[in-house]
Amino acid sequence: MRRIFNPGNLLIKNCKIFGKPGYKASDILIENNIIKKILPSGKIGKLPALKSINLKGNMIYPGFNDAHTHFMWLGLKMLRINLDASESVDDLYNIVSEAVKKYENGKPLIGEGYDESKWTNKTPISKKKLDELAPNNPLVLRRVCGHRGYANTNALKKIPADCMIVKRDTGELFEDVVLYIHRIFPPSEDELMLGLSKAIKLAEKEGVTSITDVVNKGYFNIYQKYFQKYKPKLRVSLYFVAALMDEIIGTGMLTGFGNEYLKIRGIKVFTDGSIGAYTAAIYKNYIGKKTKGILIYNSKKLESLIEKVNNNNLQLMIHAIGDRAIQQVLDTFNKVGYSRKLRHRLEHIELVSDKQLKKIKEMGLIASMQPNFVGEWSGPGEMYDQRLPEYYYRQNNPIKKISKLKIPMAFGSDCMPFGPKYGIESAVKHPIPGSEINLNRAIEAYTTGSAFAEHEEKIKGKIKVGYLADLVYNIKFNI
Repeated sequence: MRRIFNPGNLLIKNCKIFGKPGYKASDILIENNIIKKILPSGKIGKLPALKSINLKGNMIYPGFNDAHTHFMWLGLKMLRINLDASESVDDLYNIVSEAVKKYENGKPLIGEGYDESKWTNKTPISKKKLDELAPNNPLVLRRVCGHRGYANTNALKKIPADCMIVKRDTGELFEDVVLYIHRIFPPSEDELMLGLSKAIKLAEKEGVTSITDVVNKGYFNIYQKYFQKYKPKLRVSLYFVAALMDEIIGTGMLTGFGNEYLKIRGIKVFTDGSIGAYTAAIYKNYIGKKTKGILIYNSKKLESLIEKVNNNNLQLMIHAIGDRAIQQVLDTFNKVGYSRKLRHRLEHIELVSDKQLKKIKEMGLIASMQPNFVGEWSGPGEMYDQRLPEYYYRQNNPIKKISKLKIPMAFGSDCMPFGPKYGIESAVKHPIPGSEINLNRAIEAYTTGSAFAEHEEKIKGKIKVGYLADLVYNIKFNI
């Protein structure tokens, strides 16, 4: 896979253009990073002094735009204990044991990415064992979803007593304390700068030219410093965490403030948790559990929050996975006046009902989906099947229904894992009959759909005269 980003002046010869009827060979003339001309191959004429590449009839696509990442966290993950490959609790312990040897006593250690739903042995993580593995270090292990984790005794001593959903006897952590562990164990500026550079290199490798990230003040500051110090190699849309809502509104900042590389979009709000943590809010109990998940806000508080963000001309990015959380959000939008021009977004909506989809369409909301979740957890015997009642399992991630209703749909990865090719293939190969979409539609959701979600559809997401020359080629999809 090859990515083109800010190429200056360039002639791309003999390529098939994604989205162009007939896919006949064309040439693309780029001037000052903007597509200037698209003509049948050979018709642009001789430009001997211009740099050129010949694609020999291969397809070229708009650069991929990941509509939902935790990009700064992705970079930090590359510097931390990587638990992605753990296949059992003992495997996890072995990875942690080897990693601890590399760190000095007292340094807080964070492990990222375990997924017990894929383990061969379902034995839970033991706080006692974590104490043995890291007797001289605070240790926190975060589940792949970021909504659940475990801490050893040294880490629990550092976690304030007023933190919510902390089971100190077992070391289990849920929701905010896991999602925002950086508040308790903050990374250094050097770590953040290095992590961001690593994440950008991965984006280049994966053909991603634009991303959307969720930030606190510290992360926002790092983005600014990094893009001032280095030549930008990515376009970034940012949403601030809800805790900063009043501060952001107080500045008078509006959706779209920034430059061509870094723009402010709005506020990210969580309304429930995740399926992996058993905290996504549904109407029935999870299999084997006496819980229906959690709603983070009462309806009155959520109404106040949505109304305030909307009335101050900021776009909302609302996390809602379970149908109970989705219904709370829809009911709230029904009560408050809101601007359709802001294009408020619903993130994930993994367990959305048919009735709710029709309402989303009527209300002009955007469906921000993560098709890689389908590849990771939607097949028979995978996490959705293990944990959800049959109704929910058969209804999960109904991408085709969303597409048929012509609800604006943007694809992203949530960095689980990062990479549009995997997500696109997962959407096409959805294991639930009637939920899959074709390859072209999946690519559109990762390009034009994501551009629309960030109000950039007039300059991004298509190969068209006047658009940015953010492009990708040499892709082979496994469909």
